Amino acid sequence: MPQFDPCPFCGAKIHARPFDEVSDEGDEDSAGKFVLVHGETASLCPIEHYDGEYLGMLAYDSPEEAAAIWNTRHS
Repeated sequence: MPQFDPCPFCGAKIHARPFDEVSDEGDEDSAGKFVLVHGETASLCPIEHYDGEYLGMLAYDSPEEAAAIWNTRHS
């Protein structure tokens, strides 16, 4: 499993999880995709609405793709 930079908003650990483990809203386009989740409770984080909810609107083809995108920081 690739390494993810911590959340830039709250410092929580980030993990990639299969979309179908965190949502029942999937369809055939989301089958086999991965989403990002906080690895610990981040109740004060502005980008996590509910504990365990996936982050953002994107689903990735692999954990490696998710890490490459998540770990990119723009200055």
